[in-house]
Amino acid sequence: PPREPQAGLSLDLFDPAADDCAELPATCHAMATAISAGCRHRLLGCREQSLRALREGFTELVDLRIQLGALGSNELMRMMRGNTALSAEELLACFQWPDTHASAHVEEQAGFAAVGSKVPAFLREIILDECFESGLSTDQRLHLLEWATALTALPCSGLKDPITLKLYAEADENDLPNVHTCTHEVHLPAYRSRAQLREKLLKAVEHRHDGFQIE
Repeated sequence: PPREPQAGLSLDLFDPAADDCAELPATCHAMATAISAGCRHRLLGCREQSLRALREGFTELVDLRIQLGALGSNELMRMMRGNTALSAEELLACFQWPDTHASAHVEEQAGFAAVGSKVPAFLREIILDECFESGLSTDQRLHLLEWATALTALPCSGLKDPITLKLYAEADENDLPNVHTCTHEVHLPAYRSRAQLREKLLKAVEHRHDGFQIE
């Protein structure tokens, strides 16, 4: 059988804005009214300021011609879309480099030093090399960023979280790199040479849209 409403309750226990501490009648109707008041307070009253701001965002017209008038079309495009023409230095700054980091803990966590691998240095050299045959082109730099982060452009303010490098301990030099785009983690096998790293990396990047070696 249904339980009888509890006695000794007041409306302000459900809706603090009601400012009514009088005891509610112990009836189903009174309880239903109090519960409705409590839901209205939690879903509307507590969120009124945020809901008004949301409505104004859709309905209020803000004239930004003065603020944006000083910017050229390229600057506006970059602000709205992000940077799609990365320089080597800009891509380099997206990474946290374990072999040059001030913290020994970062280097230890990456795992390369423990096996004597120079893969982070190889990757840095590849990014800085603008020769098409041994380094990265402008398109390849952007594709590498997308492969590692799932971003099709670099935000104007840069990455919130840098791309971190980890040793892909379970893999051998015949395997491709693995990436976790949600956490910006790139897992690299202990390749023996810069050329081998570049070959495997570009192959993985080439398959960035089909989920190949991406988690």
